[in-house]
Amino acid sequence: MKIYLISGDGNGAGKSTFARKIGDEIWSVAGALREDLARQYPGHPWFSKDQDVKDKYRVPNYGDGKYTIRQALIEYGQHKCETDPEVWIRAMVDRLSQSATILSGAKVYVVDDVRKMCEVEHVRRRFPEGMVTHFHLITDGAGKEPEYQNDELRAIADYQVKWQK
Repeated sequence: MKIYLISGDGNGAGKSTFARKIGDEIWSVAGALREDLARQYPGHPWFSKDQDVKDKYRVPNYGDGKYTIRQALIEYGQHKCETDPEVWIRAMVDRLSQSATILSGAKVYVVDDVRKMCEVEHVRRRFPEGMVTHFHLITDGAGKEPEYQNDELRAIADYQVKWQK
């Protein structure tokens, strides 16, 4: 089994697209976050990967009703991380570890949304050495995400990939 972690230079770096090209099964750190929001605020496209949906769809019953999907995900996720920085990565790794498919042979699992140093560190602590490989995508035109540790992630990546979307 291999686990590939994908970080990138920012929003629109192509993390999900790259993940689909290299893995058998795609996992998301934000999956638990999205599930949590979907339980509390049902009926909204929390799981959409469409950039326009994330940037334009406003969630009327979240906060003051002015948050887009992307803004709500960031605000809620960051708020929960203030007391527990590993809350979302731990939830994702717990689900991955408990998955029945993890026992089904030589699969490649890809985590397509690594944005913080503690996420890489957590996964590396939880799985044997050599099982985890971290790629960082360098993409011209990716929207910078100042609340995430993109520069630090680039520096510790096993591989930096110059990516043409």
